[in-house]
Amino acid sequence: MDQNLKHRLTGAIILVSVAVIFIPVILEGPDNEWAPLSHSIPEAPQLDYRARLDVPAPIEAPPVTRPAVQKPAEPAVTAVPKPEPEPVEQAQPAAKSLSGWYVQVGSFSQELNASGLNKRLEISGYETRLQKTNSATGSVWRVMVGPGKTRSAAEKLRDQLASERQLKGIVINNPG
Repeated sequence: MDQNLKHRLTGAIILVSVAVIFIPVILEGPDNEWAPLSHSIPEAPQLDYRARLDVPAPIEAPPVTRPAVQKPAEPAVTAVPKPEPEPVEQAQPAAKSLSGWYVQVGSFSQELNASGLNKRLEISGYETRLQKTNSATGSVWRVMVGPGKTRSAAEKLRDQLASERQLKGIVINNPG
């Protein structure tokens, strides 16, 4: 075959391919799939995690009346009073120190959201703290788990929270 003929056939195939692809796009106009979509995401709801149970008041049973039965008189027995045990002083729990290494698992602008996470972690058996701090935008409530005596203990706790509860926390030192 002649070289010019090959070039012409190749050019004709390319032109037909481009026409097949672009002519429908030109004739139809822009498609909606190319237009940017805007979605409005609503604000997160403030959830109250406290359970509300409407338990009806217990129904009191009517008093049962029984006929009086006379028993024969028994000889009187004098009871010897037992000596009362001496009161034992209960040790007052020492005020818990807030110093140590903690894992901060959340920081919330709504106290209700922070207390919800705090309660869920307490129910799961973790020792938690809820701390109110001030920021440039207002009050912030931090949910912290711990304390650990060392940073490595807190890092181990952070890894445990990440694997068991899917909570990514940061290790912080709270001086008290």
